[in-house]
Amino acid sequence: MRKYHIDYFTTLVAQIQTEVGGVATTPFVGKFFEVAPPLTSFKDTAPFCTIHHSTSINQIDSQYKVNKITSTTIDGKKVLRFLKKHFLQEYTYQLDFWLPIPSVESDYEPSKVNLIDQVLSYIVQNPNCINALDPVNDVNIEIRVTTGESGTMYEPEDYLDLYKTYIEITMRDGLFEILEEATLGGSTVDIGFANNSNNGT
Repeated sequence: MRKYHIDYFTTLVAQIQTEVGGVATTPFVGKFFEVAPPLTSFKDTAPFCTIHHSTSINQIDSQYKVNKITSTTIDGKKVLRFLKKHFLQEYTYQLDFWLPIPSVESDYEPSKVNLIDQVLSYIVQNPNCINALDPVNDVNIEIRVTTGESGTMYEPEDYLDLYKTYIEITMRDGLFEILEEATLGGSTVDIGFANNSNNGT
């Protein structure tokens, strides 16, 4: 997992709303876990969301200078800066939203919650995850976010009367490097001439 991926998911999950007793709430704020809690505490912790990193795809990228970025000056010399992508990478995650199975005392009904629709709406409004590769020089890379399978699973025997709504999300990322190339801009060049004089003649 990469930190900026997790930051994106943390913000996404915090936006999800449910309705309890006719009042809209954001029950997943502070309840987004990279590591699931012990199974025995699932019921007491719900509602909550966990993330599972399923697969990564790594493919060598033959592009050399992908993009020219802001130049800089080092020791009085202008330095050109380029962004090189070494690998194309895709990280696939699964978000699992755990909620109580509907009962007389519970308003967490799948038909009312529409968790998947809310996730999709967030991604439509925020289609890119930002990788601040060099925040000092304002070099940011936009990582495309796409979605995969989604669904709802009921497993009361194993998960103590909870149901899980899940969705797969893929980050189309890469392994990047900033390259620097010095130029003659801003520098001085001393030109010397050979002395061909022989005893003043």
